[in-house]
Amino acid sequence: MLRVSLLRDLSFGYVPAGAPSAGAPRDTGVFEVLGPANDEVEVVFALPTTMTSAAGALPLDFDATSAAFSGAQSGADRLPFDPRQRQRFRIPPSGRFLLFIAPRSTAPRQQPPGHYRASVIIFVTAAP
Repeated sequence: MLRVSLLRDLSFGYVPAGAPSAGAPRDTGVFEVLGPANDEVEVVFALPTTMTSAAGALPLDFDATSAAFSGAQSGADRLPFDPRQRQRFRIPPSGRFLLFIAPRSTAPRQQPPGHYRASVIIFVTAAP
């Protein structure tokens, strides 16, 4: 049986409007995946294109290094991957691995301040 849990929410904190470089998350989102050791799983993310609030929308950008896999259950051995693509991973002997997600965002110069939200959805299934 597979189980996925959210260990830490993704949080941007303050994103300056019109900054020349994209804003990086203050806290990377972390998911824990538990399952039978050595089983292969398929991971698919449903990714938002924006964060929204009553003030409007703020664009999100996911790229080839916006996610990472860790079989050692830490950040020390993170292997980057593209969350826009279906991925396969083997569950380590511990029966646990971590997935990290960290998109970027650039606020346009006229972006109203506010609390913006979006949902990242993860699907983990036994690989066929």
